[in-house]
Amino acid sequence: MKISFITITKNLIKSHREYKFTKSFISLIKNLENCNFQAEYILVDSFSNDNTRGLFKKLIRKYQKKIKIDINIILQSDENIYDALNKSIKYAKGEYILFLNSDDCLIKNNFNSIIKDLLNYQKDINVFSTLLYSEKKNLQKKKFLPRMNDYFFLMPFNHQSTLIKKKVYEENYFNLNYKFTIFDWCFNLLDKNYSIQNFDKIVLIKYNVDGHSSNIKGVEEDKNLFLKKEITTRLKISTIEYNLIKSYLYEDIFYKNFIHRLIFNLKAFFLIIKLKKDLKNIFLFSSAVKKRFFVKIFSSFYRKNTK
Repeated sequence: MKISFITITKNLIKSHREYKFTKSFISLIKNLENCNFQAEYILVDSFSNDNTRGLFKKLIRKYQKKIKIDINIILQSDENIYDALNKSIKYAKGEYILFLNSDDCLIKNNFNSIIKDLLNYQKDINVFSTLLYSEKKNLQKKKFLPRMNDYFFLMPFNHQSTLIKKKVYEENYFNLNYKFTIFDWCFNLLDKNYSIQNFDKIVLIKYNVDGHSSNIKGVEEDKNLFLKKEITTRLKISTIEYNLIKSYLYEDIFYKNFIHRLIFNLKAFFLIIKLKKDLKNIFLFSSAVKKRFFVKIFSSFYRKNTK
């Protein structure tokens, strides 16, 4: 089995990301120093006009004794980050692909053990947990667990913390009609019959929420457009009904009045029953959702109990 690690870059020096990319590069090299499987690292540069490619060559020379994998530098033009990701897939020679942002780091793991598990399970999509961090926002390191049953409402997993078969990417390119197409991509991927393995106990990536892909302008507007056009159409419900279900399942809406609380919950509950074909897994397999339903109705200490 061969794994392809791909990083998209553009003007790392000008954007003051040289140090973060260096940390990302080192994290990959160290994790794969003793790997007993085939791997490649593909650096896809969008024709940077600073010394980004010079940085690549400098790091390769510095760590050449520790580098046990093939490293390829590719130049390509693209419209945006997701267009670059789509175009980069054809360069991968591995059976599985992992996209690593230029300022994200691989967590120290036993990759030989991870790849052994991949071989045993032979799944199309393998998802892992993520460690979120920020240097600008008031966010300490926070673990993000995959939530596969919630993909109608929430981001089900961090795209960077996945090992996905190349053939799956080739069948599901990122939709360039959206600015932040990851919502659309995750939904359509999980809505198909691909085999999935959830490695939620393994933290794979340290993800920088200050990075470019997390700060694209118009993300919320884009997300709302996607929800309106795709999910509500698929479920055959109105936006109001969709927001009611989402509030019921995930948000801290609290009614002190028992009757108001009961009415709100029953409305949402019967709407879920109506849509049981699509939503029953969210309710049946999520103990947190079931707990919320009863707590919201009967507990006057709702906020305290659901923290």
